[in-house]
Amino acid sequence: MAKHARLTETRKGRFIIAGIAAGFVFTAGGVGYAAGGGTTSSLTLNPGDSANIVCASPTPTPTPTPTPTPSPSPSPSPSPSPSSVLPAGVNGTYKVGVDFSKTSTIDRTLLWTDRYGPNATGRDWDYNPDQEISDIDASLPYISGGVLHLPIKQLTHTDGGRTYQYITSMISGQGGALKFGDNTYIDVYAMQANAGWGVWPAIWELPVDSSGNQIWPPEIDQAEWGNVGQSGTPTFNFHYTQGGQTDQPTYTGNPDLRDTWHHYGLLRKGGVLTVYLDGKVVAGPLQMDAQANSYQFYPIMGAGVSIGGTPKIGDAMQVGSITEFNVS
Repeated sequence: MAKHARLTETRKGRFIIAGIAAGFVFTAGGVGYAAGGGTTSSLTLNPGDSANIVCASPTPTPTPTPTPTPSPSPSPSPSPSPSSVLPAGVNGTYKVGVDFSKTSTIDRTLLWTDRYGPNATGRDWDYNPDQEISDIDASLPYISGGVLHLPIKQLTHTDGGRTYQYITSMISGQGGALKFGDNTYIDVYAMQANAGWGVWPAIWELPVDSSGNQIWPPEIDQAEWGNVGQSGTPTFNFHYTQGGQTDQPTYTGNPDLRDTWHHYGLLRKGGVLTVYLDGKVVAGPLQMDAQANSYQFYPIMGAGVSIGGTPKIGDAMQVGSITEFNVS
């Protein structure tokens, strides 16, 4: 756009130069002058002097570089009321639970962040140390945005004479009211991340004896991803007290459940296990052995990194709630 200035003689030898539009510069008598848009400057011209007015183009304002918006993590739907997560045909009453959208701290009377106690803050071997390059760090789990985060971090370190490349996180109901016996339905509302090659996450259960000490076997693998970087379909598995296990069938329909929120349900009724996904049966029924059915079990959520694994640094799993019901 052109710029203009006006030169007006007010009396002999004196002129007024007014900027009408944007800034301009001018010379008079060999001297340079400048004025901004809409300003007025004056000078005195001697006989023989000349004035040359040059309208200057302003320096364009650079276009700001947009700041990229990070991709958000999948967000959970609003937490459902406890009774709404019971599948059709399962009759039960609320027993106990934790909704992470309603708290900012981990209730240590319900949940542990390692295998040995409610107040642990250090590191501990994972459940399969001979098969993994990670161990558990009790300080990693945290609550933010209404969910419990279970992250993986890179850290080369030595623990108990073993060298690990990563630390992982877990949550366990071993020490509190989340332990459950027969005639129970447990619902875990969770998002299993595509956490990378060799990452081995699970929603699973282990038993305790009458003193509350962990025993093994048996074991219930409600939802287990042997390598979540390879497949998003979990398997269901049961380890019998006398040894041996089932053939680890995958969930019906082979759904890829990575990076999406789902209700993972387990019905234990009359010693029979049935697995649900979002209210529908996806595995089972399976008969427990009698000794296994005499034990109380507790839920565990978390992930390890198998030897040769290349995990993505960040959340391996997020948990929105854990809810248990007495069923009839």
